[in-house]
Amino acid sequence: MPRRITSVVAVALGLLIAVSTLLPGSAAPARAFQATPAASTACPATTAEENEALVQRLYDEAWNQGHVEVLDELVSDDYAHHVVNAGVYLSVGQVPKPGQDDLAKGILEFRSDFPDLHFTILDAVATADDVAVRMVVTGTQADTLDAWDAPMTGRTMERPTWAFYDVTCGKLSEGWSLPDNLTMLRQLGIITDDELTDFGTPTVATPVP
Repeated sequence: MPRRITSVVAVALGLLIAVSTLLPGSAAPARAFQATPAASTACPATTAEENEALVQRLYDEAWNQGHVEVLDELVSDDYAHHVVNAGVYLSVGQVPKPGQDDLAKGILEFRSDFPDLHFTILDAVATADDVAVRMVVTGTQADTLDAWDAPMTGRTMERPTWAFYDVTCGKLSEGWSLPDNLTMLRQLGIITDDELTDFGTPTVATPVP
């Protein structure tokens, strides 16, 4: 079975499982790296508007422009980001390393594969502690996608993505992303409808609620 087809199935299954944890009545995702200030440190309170602005800057300045140095201002020292089947971009199937290095690496590598990468936030919901965003990601592939063993196609993609962030002491302390990688791979021509039709019945059982 080709590796790229196996990766697509992993994408779809991982996305379904991750989304199910965020539906009403489901258990909340584990917050493994929630930042905890020292007892003697005053922790600044932030408004919903300020928290939404943090996330907006993350995408405008870091993701869209590649200015990863801004992460020092936006992201806590023990930040962790969880991504469903993100391949080489961020930790996959593992507990991410606390800090900013994984996120910075992911941003620069994704921008290398898609130099005109652009995230557009379509909807945002924020509270004093959390931010959720629905986005569309566009870009033109200019390099191979090692995560899916995929060649360079030169085609464009328009990928839906959802992301959720915790805010602690005025900075993003933990994040979860749900990228629709199957849509991206189909748009790039890396996965065809015929390949999906011929794949057969999945061998992994559907989780029981």
